[in-house]
Amino acid sequence: MKKIIIILAILLMPFMARADLVVTGKIIMTKGDNTSTIEMDDNGNVYVTGKGLKTDGNIIKVPSDITNITAAGGITVTSAIMVIQGSGGAVDITANPQIADGYDGQQVELRGNSDTNTILLETGNGLSLEEGVVFTLGLSDSIKLTYSLSEDLWVCGRRVDN
Repeated sequence: MKKIIIILAILLMPFMARADLVVTGKIIMTKGDNTSTIEMDDNGNVYVTGKGLKTDGNIIKVPSDITNITAAGGITVTSAIMVIQGSGGAVDITANPQIADGYDGQQVELRGNSDTNTILLETGNGLSLEEGVVFTLGLSDSIKLTYSLSEDLWVCGRRVDN
């Protein structure tokens, strides 16, 4: 009996091992008249083209680590959810643009992490806020923005001021 178990384990070993799938170029999938592709650009962005992207599970956006923002440095988007606070106190961003340019259609949620080290966002310098109303990003506040390449602006979609 012991010999049979050892032989089965040896035979099944290749099927139990996990291997990575490495693709160079793009993946093209076709079914009938429909074609979808998955492709990565030189910056590591993954593009899916086709009629839509569906999942029966969750799409998880991992928040960034807490990022300290300076007035002159502004905000560089490195995650779909940026957790930010002023560096050493309240910050009124003077950088132009206030938020570094993104990709057309890129979305980001900025979340405040401090009621002391707040971030002041104002319309202008690459940012368009609803009705031009300034927004102070403090603890648990958030603002969702979408980048428009044609306007060269981050455009406000929704804000929550706690």
